[in-house]
Amino acid sequence: MNIPVFARGPDRSVEGTWGADFYDPVKPAEGEVIIIKRGVSPFIGTELDRFLRVRDINTIVCAGVATNYVVESAVREGVDRGLKAIVLADCCASVTEEMHNFSVQAILPDLCTVTTADELIRLLARSP
Repeated sequence: MNIPVFARGPDRSVEGTWGADFYDPVKPAEGEVIIIKRGVSPFIGTELDRFLRVRDINTIVCAGVATNYVVESAVREGVDRGLKAIVLADCCASVTEEMHNFSVQAILPDLCTVTTADELIRLLARSP
């Protein structure tokens, strides 16, 4: 699961540069809410927590790069704030496959539910 392009260096996440652009296959649709994350945790310095609470959302579903940094940070922070968390392991990646696997096998299961996108879709289809 090595990532073909992994942004590195001091300008990797600067707004307006390719490193901060949305990946086209998962680009937000017209009208979708966008919360710009400026650090590792999506909760720090953003309106994410307030956005979730005013909508009475108590579960976050996490996917992204890098599993062992950003995804773990989102889960840890979310759980600390009283949210339930689900990680879609097949929708995450890290610098190396070993880093990703360690995170989804040894760290994240102690904090949240780790599953796949297909399994989450199946579960959602069964819920009332």
